Amino acid sequence: MLNERKAHIMTKTLTAASWLLIIIVLGWPISAWGQPKVVGEPVLKEIGKRGGQVVISISDPKSFNPITTWSPADPLINLTHAGLLEINPVTGQLEPALAVSYEVSPDRKSIKFILRKGLKFWDGDDLKAEDILFTYKDILLDPKNQIPGSIPMEVKALDETTIVMTVGAPLPMLPAAILSGHFFDIPVLPKHKLDKIVAQGKFNEAWSLTTPLGEIAGAGPFKLAKYTPGSEIILERNPHYWKVDPKNQQLPYLDRVIAKIAPNRTEELARLGRGELDLLTLRAEETFDLKLPKGFKLVIDGPEYSFDFWAFNHDVADPDLRKVFREKLFRQAMAQTIDRTRVIKEVLKELGEPWFTTVNRISPYYEPNIPKYDFDTKAAAEKLDRLGLKDTDRDGIRNITPNKQLEFELITNDNNPIRIAAAKLIIEELKKLGVKVNFKAIPFAEFSAKLTGGQFVAAIAGTRHLSDPFLNESFYRSSSPGRWWHLSGAKEPFDYEKKLDELLDKAAFEFDFAKRKALALELQKIMAEELPIVPLWSRKAILATSEALGNIEAFTANAFGVQEFLAVIFRK
Repeated sequence: MLNERKAHIMTKTLTAASWLLIIIVLGWPISAWGQPKVVGEPVLKEIGKRGGQVVISISDPKSFNPITTWSPADPLINLTHAGLLEINPVTGQLEPALAVSYEVSPDRKSIKFILRKGLKFWDGDDLKAEDILFTYKDILLDPKNQIPGSIPMEVKALDETTIVMTVGAPLPMLPAAILSGHFFDIPVLPKHKLDKIVAQGKFNEAWSLTTPLGEIAGAGPFKLAKYTPGSEIILERNPHYWKVDPKNQQLPYLDRVIAKIAPNRTEELARLGRGELDLLTLRAEETFDLKLPKGFKLVIDGPEYSFDFWAFNHDVADPDLRKVFREKLFRQAMAQTIDRTRVIKEVLKELGEPWFTTVNRISPYYEPNIPKYDFDTKAAAEKLDRLGLKDTDRDGIRNITPNKQLEFELITNDNNPIRIAAAKLIIEELKKLGVKVNFKAIPFAEFSAKLTGGQFVAAIAGTRHLSDPFLNESFYRSSSPGRWWHLSGAKEPFDYEKKLDELLDKAAFEFDFAKRKALALELQKIMAEELPIVPLWSRKAILATSEALGNIEAFTANAFGVQEFLAVIFRK
């Protein structure tokens, strides 16, 4: 499905709804026909032509209300609505959307944003400051709409294109909220369509699946034209869309998008095989036995904004193992027993790449000059020897104590064939090194429960990350339950974890990209040297596509899926 590659949802002290409302405080760029946004490189690789349609695959929607069902990776919302800000899907950088500029006050209490001129919803009505005011003040901040986690603030419209939002105290995470690729797309909603039902306190009932589509409006590249439950949604070109190509041709190029509703992934792949879809994102393992229909090809890019890693439970019940796992030298040795190149070649069939960091290689925050503990069994053996983990009883297995072998359990989820196959290769190398591993692949629900509850010894898992590492706070903050490999760190953090906390605190108040990048460099070096988790590999981003489509080569790894490119894709 187009929303298969969803952005990683950050687990923070604030709820997602709280964050959504923090962004209310943000000002961002809007665009319009009177002041259109020009889309060029790297998103648009070639100038297209108007006309035609594409067929995609989606899940059956639960509602047409983009706030109650809001997700940054929801293709239907992204194709039909727009927010004040957007993230460039290729560069990962913040860019104007429905606002031309924003300015944050020095005290971090207020933000002023200027809307683009000439904005319209797809029904032709003007999109003005009063619609921003309505969306945030009357919907998101009004308690009767039962949107949890609201943050008291004042929202004012100074004129038709200027909004000022003010909170009572500085927001330390305001820079993160502004730079976030996860919470950018709060759709701006039309007051003229929703004011009555909002006044009645029934916003959560608005725009259900039974609502006539003529009563719905948005500012995205396409508009809702027809919905057949369980079958398809037809989207038609928005004639008032606010983006143009470098030749001033209004986008999108396509006249229509047919979104076929699929009951499951098996059916999606079957439809692709029959040539019934024009586009479908794929996982590496889904391509191994894939037979594409005539006239189709794979576009391979990436890496994805996700990676697999190996974690050792720093709080494991066995005190001897706990002591070993807490040794940085041991984790470095384990990292050097992994032949990542072999895994990429034999397991991922070259559709992946070795991973040594927690920041994506295509992120502007990526730092290549960090410690890398790559495959080197001799160096790994030397580290284990230095720790006193030697085969003292000459049985081929190293000893933790004279009467206790270096032996532990490794688990992963049984619905991930890549991790299972890779684990077997890792265990093979560990055996040569004199480390005994008992491997188990268990059901995902059980696997997840063991991790989050800290009831595991060692595990191969995975995560999705946003481009800016500081927006993945749950992965680094010592008090976060997302760091399930060291839950006791919430009360007794290690020294390096305290340093990570300090970096997060500094980044929380920092807007300047160069300064944030310098902080990100420190974070990456600490993670690469201490190895609280051992990064393993990342898959390539893969798209199956009809060869009849143009500008498809712009597809790249991103957190929001191929729908980000449908405004510039065209039929040749």
